[in-house]
Amino acid sequence: MKIFWKILFFTAIFALIYALCAMNNGADRDLWHRLAVGQTFWQTGTILKHDIFAYTPVKYLWVDHEWGSGVIFYSIARLAGDYGLIFLKIFLLLTVILTIYAINKPKSNKNDSFKIGFYTFSIFAILVGFQSTVRSQVFTYLFFTLWIYLLEKIRTKNFSSPSNEKTSLKQTLKYIWFFPVTMLLWANLHGGFIAGFGLLGIYAIGEYLNKKNPIIYLAIIAISLPVTLINPYGLKFWDYMITAITMPRPYITEWKPLNLFAPLIEFIAFKLLLLITLLGWGYKILSKNKFKIDWTGAILLAVTLYLSIRHQRHVVFFAISASIFSYQYFYEFIDAICKKYTDKLLNFFSLKNQKLILFTTKSLVFINIIALGIYMGIKNPLIVKVNDAEYPTKAVEFIKINNLKGNLLLSFNWGSYALWKLHPQCKVSIDGRYEETYPDHVYKEVTDFIFLNKDWNSVLKKYHNDIVLLPTDKDIYTEFKKLKNWKMIYKDKYSAIFIPASVKSEKWKMPDKNINYSKTKFCTYSAKFT
Repeated sequence: MKIFWKILFFTAIFALIYALCAMNNGADRDLWHRLAVGQTFWQTGTILKHDIFAYTPVKYLWVDHEWGSGVIFYSIARLAGDYGLIFLKIFLLLTVILTIYAINKPKSNKNDSFKIGFYTFSIFAILVGFQSTVRSQVFTYLFFTLWIYLLEKIRTKNFSSPSNEKTSLKQTLKYIWFFPVTMLLWANLHGGFIAGFGLLGIYAIGEYLNKKNPIIYLAIIAISLPVTLINPYGLKFWDYMITAITMPRPYITEWKPLNLFAPLIEFIAFKLLLLITLLGWGYKILSKNKFKIDWTGAILLAVTLYLSIRHQRHVVFFAISASIFSYQYFYEFIDAICKKYTDKLLNFFSLKNQKLILFTTKSLVFINIIALGIYMGIKNPLIVKVNDAEYPTKAVEFIKINNLKGNLLLSFNWGSYALWKLHPQCKVSIDGRYEETYPDHVYKEVTDFIFLNKDWNSVLKKYHNDIVLLPTDKDIYTEFKKLKNWKMIYKDKYSAIFIPASVKSEKWKMPDKNINYSKTKFCTYSAKFT
């Protein structure tokens, strides 16, 4: 019977993840410049350290802390297209959830470790970090979870007193090598590797408060930190990382604070997981049984919750931590309630009927999740969605087929898409690489222009702009049409293209109306880099 439940459980988990990833496969804005980095790597055999995509001022050194992700994304996209990128996301999210399950399994009731309801909440809460096609931070979520798994293995060895230090050290040595090896990958895939050191610091402090020896965690920091210097930039990599960690990002939504009381649908699962955490820990603290607090888990939950409220981007760290460190306490709370009320209800039935009711109810839950997952997976094909409402697909095609060349002034959100589609035909004013490439004043100048802020036209006076691509739903579009030295040569529902009025008008080729460019496979647009 246990095999039966195990098959149903893992099938339900996979079906749910597959369906959610198929439904949430819109192209991420950062994906385009990641693909460009990957392509330049395979074409040149090196990592570019100087920008080739922008015409506005750029930093002398381009420190691309996600270059490894770009190489992986582009390689997979070239080999397997849309399917490859989406299956990569499915695989990584599935690995995160199964790792959480492996950590929780020893804490579960031996007769029932398949708590599909709990893991459904976990999947939805963690999904916030996997919403688009794929992003570089998915590697951070993977390594963060894997590190917790290993750290939990290490601390269960009771490495706490002089009498068993040698034995415990031998037992933990087989896990230690994993940290510097994965740090080598992590530091070259995403800047979130900093979270790994934060995790080790929390374990060191927490285990010290748990009256255990924290030396092993400090040793892991000592052997993992030097590995971060194995990157294309050497010590300058850390100069960039310190700046990136401490700089404000007031205009980027995911870096804004999270309002726990705002009715945002995408954070409902996060809030439910927070409620589960409060119920589980509250029950343990207030229970009559003497409760010895696990300081490691408590500190990790507190820190990740604080980071989540401070920046929406970090909610996944709390979701992962809560899925691990609230699991046992929450189900002790649920078991206490069930024992008090459910047992009374079941007593109306014979033992045989009780088993039948529980079996039927549980089976229906699993089968419904599997059926819903299969239905949603079939209904939503594995295609990267490039929506016209989010990207100027037809306008960029207009620029391409008419061979319009030069400097392209456009918004931050459209920059990466344009550089992937149009380089080397056009250079862009700004793109999603943000602090990697551009000084603060460039980002501010372009943002002021797009949002019609004070001195909005300074970017027109300061830089040579050959083409201007504007969203038609912004005030800047209305204002820009009034300028006599610019003329509009293209307009669709979402975007408009302007060129200097002095340029001779031509008979422009228009994008094919029969082609939905938002559905066109994105990898067919790859450019040759020079």
